[in-house]
Amino acid sequence: MTETIVSNLTLNDLRDLIRTEIEQTLLELLGDPDAGLELRDDLKQRLQQSASVGCVRRVGLRRNAPELPGDGLVGG
Repeated sequence: MTETIVSNLTLNDLRDLIRTEIEQTLLELLGDPDAGLELRDDLKQRLQQSASVGCVRRVGLRRNAPELPGDGLVGG
């Protein structure tokens, strides 16, 4: 491991170093509480529907889209 002399670092480099060290320490202490867990099928479906609705709303496809069966949303 290479030693870094703090006085040789720029302010941005020092901030990056501190941020990286904090992130690594938090990850070591807390870990990922959801690691190894799987999403239920119903939750996966709701997330996919929510994502597709969000895309349609952001892009504004509903205004100019032809009439579609169902709710008129892509994938809906």
